[in-house]
Parts: sequence; structure tokens; C-alpha cells
Amino acid sequence: MTISKSKGTKPPNLNFLVMTFKQSDQIKYLGLTLDKHLNFKPLVKKLTQTLYPAISNFEWSRKFLSEK
Repeated sequence: MTISKSKGTKPPNLNFLVMTFKQSDQIKYLGLTLDKHLNFKPLVKKLTQTLYPAISNFEWSRKFLSEK
């Protein structure tokens, strides 16, 4: 993965001896999903999808519980 701040440029081809490496738009590293612009949009999207059912269960059960 080539990391760049500019969004409109095409990343260069990476070659080592006779091997050519494919570019990737995102990579998972130490449990974090990073994209080629180093923002956390893929991570936030995954966390939102994972946590939404748990949060909605809390909201649903809130009407049956007292504040105490």
C-alpha cells in the first residue's frame, strides 16, 4: 500500500527484482484498518456496524428500567 495525502494521484508501480506488487486501498495492521489516505473511515464503519445492535438493545430496554 502506498500512503499519500493527495487524492488524485495514481500510486507508482512497486517492483522488486522481477516481482510486481499489487496496490491495495486498505490494509489491516495491528487490528486497525487503515486506508491509503491514513484516515479511519473503514474502522469507524466496521465499529458502527458491530456496535449498532448492542446500542439499539440498550435503547430498547431503557424504557423498561428506572433511573435508579
